[in-house]
Amino acid sequence: MGLIGLVFLSIFGWSSFMLIKTIYFSDLDLTQYLFSNHEYCSESNASKDFKKCEKIITTYWMITFSIISLVISFITLFPAVMMKKKIVKP
Repeated sequence: MGLIGLVFLSIFGWSSFMLIKTIYFSDLDLTQYLFSNHEYCSESNASKDFKKCEKIITTYWMITFSIISLVISFITLFPAVMMKKKIVKP
C-alpha cells in the first residue's frame, strides 16, 4: 500500500508541476478562460485557436489528475502513517 501511495503522490507532484507550468509559464494567458461559462473551445472557435484550446483542455486534465492522485495517495498513505509500532517486551 505504501508503494502505491508513493507512486500516486509522485503523480500528484508531476501533475501539479505541469498545471502550474501550463497556466503561469505559458505564452498564453489562460486564467480568463478557465472555469468560465462560455464555450471558448466550441466547434466554431476550436479551429481558429487550436493551441489555446489545447492548453485549456490540458489544464482541465491536469486539475483532474491532481485531485484524483491526491485522493488515492491520501487513502493509501494515511493508514501507513497512522500505524503505531508494536512495543516488544523482552
